[in-house]
Amino acid sequence: MTTFTNLKVRAASRFRDTANAVYSDVEWGGYVNDAYRWITLSHHDWPWMVQLNASLLTFTPNTQAMALPVDVFAVRSIFNVTDNYLIRPRGNTESHLFEYTPLTDVGYPDLYRIRNNSVELYPAPDHTVVLRIEYVAPPVDMSAGADVPAFPAQYHMVIVEGALALGYEDDGAAEEHDRHWQKFIDQVDKMYHAMMAGQMSSYGEISDTFFTSEMSN
Repeated sequence: MTTFTNLKVRAASRFRDTANAVYSDVEWGGYVNDAYRWITLSHHDWPWMVQLNASLLTFTPNTQAMALPVDVFAVRSIFNVTDNYLIRPRGNTESHLFEYTPLTDVGYPDLYRIRNNSVELYPAPDHTVVLRIEYVAPPVDMSAGADVPAFPAQYHMVIVEGALALGYEDDGAAEEHDRHWQKFIDQVDKMYHAMMAGQMSSYGEISDTFFTSEMSN
């Protein structure tokens, strides 16, 4: 594993700044974490960002809404663990109003919407309901020296290219920034396709064996 300390040292070394004459260790840490965030922001379906069973919300009777964890920026699915069924998202911004009267209708919730970082159920449950929420949330910044990035170790050095690009940008070396930034983008793209191989949606192919079977007869 490549630790936070290793990444800072490597970035400084490749910048020829091993004595931290240009940037301090704290500044290199900032560049490393900035590059880490850029990777996170490049795609919202990175496997390490999808959290399942990380948030079990318990709605008591007549409770319409509950807050999500503060780092959530997309909800993938909500499952009613108590009654064993999937709750569907609202079809548009007004669909919940067409079907239910908020704060009045109660029963088995079958519709949800996300508002102000909270989950709202329609209708409000008339019994205690536990929800399992699958959501997307970014990993926290690295801070301790032994911290490691959330993705596999073979891709950790991609962060260094991003950190170098940011360091060169602030140093006014536009050509070096562009060179390292392009390498960073290319490597992130390769990492994404390698990690998501087999997870992309696809349509099954129908094998047409009519002509081959006819020719063999």
